[in-house]
Amino acid sequence: SQTGGAFQFFQTEGFVYSVRTTGRYVTDNEELIRRTHLQLAQNEVDNFVTNMLDLGFKQDELVKQLDDFLKGVSYE
Repeated sequence: SQTGGAFQFFQTEGFVYSVRTTGRYVTDNEELIRRTHLQLAQNEVDNFVTNMLDLGFKQDELVKQLDDFLKGVSYE
């Protein structure tokens, strides 16, 4: 199942751990959480850059596009 796969992923990556007699717990390892957060963000930025370049934007235009978006500028 998809849920089982996700749970297995979190166990493998160290986000969920088992304590023999009391059950499973979510980690409080702040470094693991921070590092994973940054990796996910990097993946999103990579996707954004790839997609924008595929749309024909030049690298030097990407910052302006992102800045406009954050400022709420709409091109509709």
